[in-house]
Amino acid sequence: MGAPSGPGGGSLPRAAEVRRAAVTFDLPLSQTVLADVLGLSTVHVNRLAAELRGMEPLTWAHPRVEILDWDRLAALAEFDPICLRLHSEPV
Repeated sequence: MGAPSGPGGGSLPRAAEVRRAAVTFDLPLSQTVLADVLGLSTVHVNRLAAELRGMEPLTWAHPRVEILDWDRLAALAEFDPICLRLHSEPV
């Protein structure tokens, strides 16, 4: 089995490479739809989006999202890279 490939057929970037570069993607969901999908109120999603904009780990100008500071966003989200196997797990 070969290495996983990205949309262009090349290999997927390593976690360190992703953290160094800004990551941009389209999120074609309104805050209302996102709130519904997440089981949150639209007001709560709106407040969280405004809070994230103020902290500046990302920009979100519908539909474009750009992650500017991957490490800060991961810290804010209390993300554990083990769940994606980005770091080695203890055996």
